[in-house]
Amino acid sequence: MTQAAGAHGHTSHPWGRWALVMVGPILAVVGIGWLAGWRSQVLTTPSMGRTAPVGTLVITRPTAPRAVRIGDVIVFHPPGGPPRSFVHRVTAITHYPGGPMFSTKGDINGSPDPWALRGVDLVGRPVLRVPDAGFALMMLPAALLGVVVIGLLTVGTSREVYVPARIIAGSLLASALLAFYKPLARVSLVGQVITGHDGDATVVPTGVLPLRVQAVGGTHTDLGPGQAGSVHLRNISYHGAFRVTAAAHLTGWWWLLLLSWAIPVLVAARCARRGATRRPGGHWSTTVTRPTRLRLFLMRCVSHLPGPPARTTLSTGGRRGRGCATPRL
Repeated sequence: MTQAAGAHGHTSHPWGRWALVMVGPILAVVGIGWLAGWRSQVLTTPSMGRTAPVGTLVITRPTAPRAVRIGDVIVFHPPGGPPRSFVHRVTAITHYPGGPMFSTKGDINGSPDPWALRGVDLVGRPVLRVPDAGFALMMLPAALLGVVVIGLLTVGTSREVYVPARIIAGSLLASALLAFYKPLARVSLVGQVITGHDGDATVVPTGVLPLRVQAVGGTHTDLGPGQAGSVHLRNISYHGAFRVTAAAHLTGWWWLLLLSWAIPVLVAARCARRGATRRPGGHWSTTVTRPTRLRLFLMRCVSHLPGPPARTTLSTGGRRGRGCATPRL
């Protein structure tokens, strides 16, 4: 049987209260850390290799220049350079009366940095490194906008409609974000040595997934995020052009993670089944709620679609006469 929408009252969902309980302390910690001088940044270059791959969220806190030691990873602004932060490792310290001077280098870079840092260039030392969290931060504004749009399009619908609709639309939104930002499979060329028609290329995966990097006509290597490796090049053109391809190389728990993405679809189907009721005649009916404008538009479109073709049979008797075609719908 059907029930009117007004027969059910609206109650607050417990997930909303849990969200407030979880988000509140996080915002408080972020605010206190910001006031204490803690800062965050997302790595966009592969110079630190596996220590901090591309997409890593780095949280830093202020530190005194005299507390820095050789081998420490520091965050700094290069002197005389653009106003951006670098994350490199200290390779040498020279002490002067005015304070120490630091030499730095990326873990996979072939040569040290061309500058000498002073205490005023120092931003701090990393206290937390979260791999791949930077990709999530980059996609967060577009994801929030998509969630709001999906919510507006499904507001006012019944449970058996909005639960699977939001899960499916959310999956499409996630696929669109991954296709646009491309955080999964990327590779950077960090060095090459070419001798005649042969050579070697050094590459680093800069995405989330492990990759198999293949030099066209040459060798291949399997690398994880931030891991540097070399492939041998063959048949290099006269102008020094060559091709290197990369594809995801998934093993072990990566496949389990991808298969788990089917769980939301099963949950949506289960929720839709639970929201339906059985009529005595064997038909399914659902709770009637106020339709949105989008649903009304779709209903009008469906109502104008042509139905199944009529089947005709020949009638040999009756009032219609012999040989008259009588449509049977």
